[in-house]
Amino acid sequence: MADRMKAISLLALLLAAPASAQTLVDPMRPPMGRYADTEAVAASSGGPVLEQVVLSDRRRFAVINGRRVALGDKFGDATLVQIAPDQVTLKGDTTQVLRMFPNAGKKGGGDGALPPRRKAEEGS
Repeated sequence: MADRMKAISLLALLLAAPASAQTLVDPMRPPMGRYADTEAVAASSGGPVLEQVVLSDRRRFAVINGRRVALGDKFGDATLVQIAPDQVTLKGDTTQVLRMFPNAGKKGGGDGALPPRRKAEEGS
């Protein structure tokens, strides 16, 4: 009888353990909402978004809207006809160039330059 009670207690303990386990959080994962979802970016920009370009001796492809597209592959109604380090070209009824950093050359787009220093800062 005592062995049976020990077995039932052990079984109850084992079944309760997963329910009380804490979920692990990846410390390197960016906070939720900080980066827009690819589909949301595509919808707001009105078209496909170039996310990644891979160029090596053995592999040559781009990631557009989360989908891997190799040179010559179809993406929607267009075909990927050119891959460069920072842009790709899709050709269909029209030719569309997707850039990795579409706002890089625009004013206010964040070209990486530091703002000019004010006179009060120059002496420090």
